[in-house]
Amino acid sequence: MTTAFSNYEVTAEDQQRINLFSRLVTQKVDIVEERKKLRQEKEKLEDAQLELELLDEDSEVHRRIGECYILVKQAQAMVFLNSEKETLESKLHDTEDKLEKIKAEMEELKKILYGKFGSAINLEEEDEDS
Repeated sequence: MTTAFSNYEVTAEDQQRINLFSRLVTQKVDIVEERKKLRQEKEKLEDAQLELELLDEDSEVHRRIGECYILVKQAQAMVFLNSEKETLESKLHDTEDKLEKIKAEMEELKKILYGKFGSAINLEEEDEDS
């Protein structure tokens, strides 16, 4: 089935590509937001690490576990923060990989769709933190 798109014929395959591009844009926006949150969380952990480094090793600090706080030695808190930071960096790396794959797929779709429809189709996105 085809429908007229200005002076162009839009096939079912073309419509699937357009729909896929739209879904990828939505996924990209979600991943960019997730990346922003992960970066903020990482920054908070780094700030906490800097504060802990200023304390004596024998100092005790409050560590939150669930909804409770317990006292732990500075060294234990540093171990915990390092572990959390590694986990966060891994998530951030995975997010970056997903984002790059989506961008590459979007570029391929742009080539195909602009190749067929030229300026009759607009696949440009508004600027965001990509």
